[in-house]
Amino acid sequence: MSMWETLGIEPTHDEPAIKKAYRIKLRQHHPEDDPEGFKRVREAYESVLAFLKEGGSVDGGDQDAANNSVDSQMNASGNAQGDAPENVDAATNYDTATSEEDSQRQEEDEHPLVTECLQIFDDASTRFVPNVWEAWVEKSQLLPIDEQEIISNAVVNVVAARHWIPGEIIDVLWKGLGWNLLLTGTEKQTEIGEYLDDWRQQALWIPMEDIADLSDAEQRATLSFLRPFSIAFGRAQTDAMQYLLRQPTVTNMIPKPAFMVSLLQAFIACRAYPESVTALMLDTLSEQSLDELGIEQLQVIAEIALKLGRSDVVLKVTERFISRGAYADAAETQYFNTLRQDSMLAVCFAFLQQQWQPLPLVYWRTERRLFPAPEEGNEKRLFDWVYGQLTGRDIPSINHRLDFAGTDGLSALLIQALWAANSGSYAWMSSLKVQLHSALEHGEYNTNTDDREIFALRLTVKWIEQTLAAQPGCDTLRLKLASYETDAFLNTDALTLEEVSSLSKEEWLECVRRHPLISDVWFRQLEEAAILVADEIRERSVYPAFADSFCFYRSVNPDYSMASSYGRERFEGVFDWMLFFYSHLGRGGADKHQIMNAIQPLPDHQQQNPLAQLLPFATYAETYLPESLDGLDAFPDQFVFRMIVDNQVGLLTRTFEQDALMMMALEGDVTAMVALSRMLGHAHFDEAVVFWNLAAAAIPRRPQIIAVVDWQQQRLLELREDKKLTKDYYEYSNPEFLHAMLTNNREWFTSPAELAENSPIDEAKAFHYPMCNLLTQLHLGLDEKGYDLSSVKMLSDARKGQTSLQQDTTDIAIAQLDAMYQRQLDKDLAEKGQDIPTFSRGKLKWLVFFFLLAWLAVFPATLQDVEFSSFATKQEMAMELLMIGMFAINASVVWQISRPMLSNANKKKYAIYAMFTFVAALFLKSFFLAAVNIFAHFFSASGLSKLYANGKWEKKVVKEKAINLRAILGFKDLKIKERKASTP
Repeated sequence: MSMWETLGIEPTHDEPAIKKAYRIKLRQHHPEDDPEGFKRVREAYESVLAFLKEGGSVDGGDQDAANNSVDSQMNASGNAQGDAPENVDAATNYDTATSEEDSQRQEEDEHPLVTECLQIFDDASTRFVPNVWEAWVEKSQLLPIDEQEIISNAVVNVVAARHWIPGEIIDVLWKGLGWNLLLTGTEKQTEIGEYLDDWRQQALWIPMEDIADLSDAEQRATLSFLRPFSIAFGRAQTDAMQYLLRQPTVTNMIPKPAFMVSLLQAFIACRAYPESVTALMLDTLSEQSLDELGIEQLQVIAEIALKLGRSDVVLKVTERFISRGAYADAAETQYFNTLRQDSMLAVCFAFLQQQWQPLPLVYWRTERRLFPAPEEGNEKRLFDWVYGQLTGRDIPSINHRLDFAGTDGLSALLIQALWAANSGSYAWMSSLKVQLHSALEHGEYNTNTDDREIFALRLTVKWIEQTLAAQPGCDTLRLKLASYETDAFLNTDALTLEEVSSLSKEEWLECVRRHPLISDVWFRQLEEAAILVADEIRERSVYPAFADSFCFYRSVNPDYSMASSYGRERFEGVFDWMLFFYSHLGRGGADKHQIMNAIQPLPDHQQQNPLAQLLPFATYAETYLPESLDGLDAFPDQFVFRMIVDNQVGLLTRTFEQDALMMMALEGDVTAMVALSRMLGHAHFDEAVVFWNLAAAAIPRRPQIIAVVDWQQQRLLELREDKKLTKDYYEYSNPEFLHAMLTNNREWFTSPAELAENSPIDEAKAFHYPMCNLLTQLHLGLDEKGYDLSSVKMLSDARKGQTSLQQDTTDIAIAQLDAMYQRQLDKDLAEKGQDIPTFSRGKLKWLVFFFLLAWLAVFPATLQDVEFSSFATKQEMAMELLMIGMFAINASVVWQISRPMLSNANKKKYAIYAMFTFVAALFLKSFFLAAVNIFAHFFSASGLSKLYANGKWEKKVVKEKAINLRAILGFKDLKIKERKASTP
């Protein structure tokens, strides 16, 4: 590339044009950013000047020679660079140079531009004017390279002798003279370059023009203070700063805002606040110069004013912050200004600052503790929510608009607005914006006398406005959402395609979070658009919790209708009642009395609908209400009631003792069984599993407990894992089989008859094995055939081998099994009345007795030899008929006794045995076999079920219309009587 091409111009003798092109190229190839390009441009410029000086022609063949001269010029410049002076010491006065160096320095000092440089430094009016130095640098860049090297070396010596020169001037010289090349030179040059590089970055705290008007002596004195102080401040050397501050200062010499702010910043760093000096500077700045300062400088003034309690200055600085849109700084300033006087107002300022300029959560947890916090009441709820937001926790002390019922005052209004902007509907935000403006305009809440409250209102309004301005969606969608929070929203039309597509998926999820009571039509439309996906909803967790839960339950119950909560009979105020109703899917919030007092009364025609079923629990939130719980089962589709049941279970575990819960469970309270399972889980896992099964088996008749049963199942499964009780295979005969029974899937259970075929090991006989059989019967329910209770009877036979807790658990389980049979008996009596199928163990025993009498009467006659032939006598024929009759009677007894038997195998065994012994006794004429036959009948009749078998009830049970399973199983009721007697 030729020298002309390097400069980007055509060959010319026009020297001004050449210099102009050179300056343009220098801007394109800055020595710091592109040292190689800068070097090429300089060499090309030198070559052009030398070529023209020698009289070269731009039109002829001198071009080749001119181009060849570039290489020689580059070599010369390389040598010049290699010979760059090594006599400059960045930390000393350079007075130890050799005689040769003195000669070179004399040459440098005599250069006109070096002389001009010295003149600029000696002139107090020009030494700190950047434009003057930039013009001087531009002149040097137009000189030949060798002259530039001479000037550069000379200026290094000049500045090294003037340590007061600001870093800004050094930076201009660094860039213009190419001092960055020193960093790649010899060791000495590198040392000098590093020193100058560090120096140029040590900028003054104040603009240089602020000291340009001072005299020479004042400038030097000021800079002699500022430079070392700036260095000490930059390196956090507080001892050095304190030493310099104790010296006679030059504050009166520079009455400039930036300088005073810099000193205030130093006072903050040193934690030293000279009262007279600081007060003077604050007064000067607040009265004259605040509008001239930047945000960071205003922050310094605010911090000092807060330290010294200068509320007048804090007020003015806050105004400047707001006028410049620095809302986070305004909020922070007022936070500190308010902290010790009003913690509620202070936490509002902190919240606002966090929205505009988020700080790490740990900052609020450790550095900025908000004291004192309210101890109780509505203020505590409001404070807890805001402080939770600051520390990264969604505290459910506020969950929706109605939770502000019963609150009043400015703090309540502010936190309503903060909550609404964070999680509320846009319609409510718009309403609150009007209230905030009204408070500002009419001086409500004493805001006409407290500037802090005014600032709180102004900043809150600003955040509300910003949030409303960011509301996404098309105009028609916004118009529909504007009626949210009112009954009219229930009449809103379905979404149009344009409205659905006007929001992204994330925006729709946020919209549903803010507006959880969107219509069923909207919800299904969003599902069809794959915006609301059940699996995704299940995985996510958002605040407020009730909105999250409501969205989830709607997604997994596609047939559910919100209108079912009020029986599809609308009334005035129905929207608020729906919000109140579904908010019970979450925890916390305001006292329900306050909410019910704030909304319209529930009409009489709603008393039988789900809304009314909620009232007792809202009215008596800390009272256990078993009768009201029973009423919830009439509305199995209302998943809100599942949370009510869970709350009641939690109440039982918190407020009732174990013995009291045992007594309640014995009386059939399923909720108490769940509570016992929770209470016993860690210390008595086996018994906890039993109580869980008792509750799980009750789900078909108590559908509203399904959620608490599922949640407790998950707890027990986790506990089983933690206790290392999980196995790949469980054997029926071992106690551990009970641990496998953490399911309410009926298909999982083995029939009790199959369980009875297993022989338990000794450790399982007293409790685990028979309990598994009992629980299986409860889960499967009473079928047409009935169950053999012999395995369950082991609970009675081995009662002494049980612990006290196992005995209590057994009593409750037996009571549940008793209740299962009683419900079936009552059902059969109601449906069949006198036609209910029965069998009588007593009658069968009498039948055996009569058969015995007949057998005794007939048997002696059978001892005679009888020949069965056509020629038999009448006596012999009578005996034949008698024996045939006895055979028929025996067969009838067998048939009557075998009918109530549960097992077909047992039926066959009994029939074969009874018929065989009867025939054998006849043919062998054996009294012993006859007796065996009688005893077989009697013991088989005695072993029949005392309760229910093959669709028939024992007649005595039907007559009494009551089940007494404990008596049937052989229990002694002494323990239960003692417990009942001791229960208040």
